[in-house]
Amino acid sequence: MSICIAAIFKTKESENIALCHDWRGSDTGIGSSDEVDKQRWIAPGWSALIAGNLASAEELLLFLEASFAKGLPTKHTLLSTIREAVFEYKRERINQHLGSVYGISFETLLSSGGSIFPEEIFRQVHQEIERIYIGVDLLITGFVDSTDHESGAIEPAPVIVKVLGHDGAALDVSISTMYDCIGEGDAIAKSSLIAREYDPAWGLKRAIYSIYEAKTTSEVINSIGASSSVYIQSPDGKLRYLKSESFPKCEAMLTVFGPKSLTKKRMKKHLLTFSDFTTEAEVSAAEAVTADESESE
Repeated sequence: MSICIAAIFKTKESENIALCHDWRGSDTGIGSSDEVDKQRWIAPGWSALIAGNLASAEELLLFLEASFAKGLPTKHTLLSTIREAVFEYKRERINQHLGSVYGISFETLLSSGGSIFPEEIFRQVHQEIERIYIGVDLLITGFVDSTDHESGAIEPAPVIVKVLGHDGAALDVSISTMYDCIGEGDAIAKSSLIAREYDPAWGLKRAIYSIYEAKTTSEVINSIGASSSVYIQSPDGKLRYLKSESFPKCEAMLTVFGPKSLTKKRMKKHLLTFSDFTTEAEVSAAEAVTADESESE
């Protein structure tokens, strides 16, 4: 139950990252709530937006914090730092399952599983492992030093790393170059940004409106909450939150620029009628008349 969006944008001073998420979440056996904060810190200057099982997210974040604590990632170590934590957490979940059900570790299964289990059970265990997911998606955002090859200057460059691990998804950790979305509303939100032809060279106003519109558009899915948080992540490592009294400005822009409802009043002047359509027979008859007129000339 969520939508989280991250998108790079630019000001005169620097490149930044715009972030947005809803506040709806659920817990099995308890129900849903619209008071679930989906932003977490991994390390100084490194933020994560979460979508999926909240308990799994908190566990994974501990692995990420430990990985980042070994040394803040650089441009060249970023993916390996995150993958190390994500894959270690996946192994932990596999070990938990194997230990609780069969009393063995993943390493034991790999080295001796064929001799421990009959072939049919061995195959079953492998199928069980294939169905073990980390249960959560993340958008990890921060800045790494990047060298301008023309000037030689070193400047902070924004990065978005997407961790895809919800149930049914192949585990993947990858860099998103402009923007990305996670959660149940990701396809709709991303379609909105594609339709807007989102560009990371855009300024604050256009970027913030676009992600707000994308989030609002995704609310057609009932599980997406109406409440929103909008942030700006800057190279100084801080998050700057859109003030509650400033959200009406986004709503005002949405009224002007956003998709409009197809009401009868709006469609009255533009509605198509049957006279706007034709049949194959009518097309053939019209073509025949045109051909006759050409011959007579």
